[in-house]
Amino acid sequence: MATEIYFFFDILTVWRSYEMALQSPNSGPDKEIGQDDLVPIMEDHKRIIRATWGLMNGHLTESGTRIFLRIFEVNSRIKTVFGYCESDSVGMMSSCQRLQAHAQRFMQSIEYSVGHLDELASQVSPVFVNLGKRHIFFRGLDPNFFNVFSGAMMWVWRHDLGDNFTPEVRAAWSRLFDYLLQHLRHGLEVAIANSKE
Repeated sequence: MATEIYFFFDILTVWRSYEMALQSPNSGPDKEIGQDDLVPIMEDHKRIIRATWGLMNGHLTESGTRIFLRIFEVNSRIKTVFGYCESDSVGMMSSCQRLQAHAQRFMQSIEYSVGHLDELASQVSPVFVNLGKRHIFFRGLDPNFFNVFSGAMMWVWRHDLGDNFTPEVRAAWSRLFDYLLQHLRHGLEVAIANSKE
């Protein structure tokens, strides 16, 4: 019972932090990512992302859940960090409400970024850095774990977009995924460094 209460508190803390990050996107990171280090997203990429997002947008929770299941399949250590479901069964994990809720929030953050493609630096970057900072509550989450996320997202996009998943679409979404994960990773690294001070 105590473990469940602690876990619920952890999830509640992360959820509140997520809401705060969206409400105050300008509470920026302690140290900026250098402009030369950022993944460039060009106007053609933005146009493709906006056009194909509508094809993804109808089933956010399901797609997000499949992303996390793929992440757990590729690196089972990440599953233990998130600890949403005790079962190793894909069927049991895919119906886990806590996993679905996190997956939905994850996809809502992607939706937020798509809606603010023209304000990446001013709106999206600070939100994702702050979200990355909040991931320190997932004890044992290594910033390198984010390396798996881009491939898992691309795997789901390829499935969901089918014939619409052209090389140009792949390139555009890859740019956005890399950009977002770069900021998530940076936020977590800042939080880890701050926790050691």
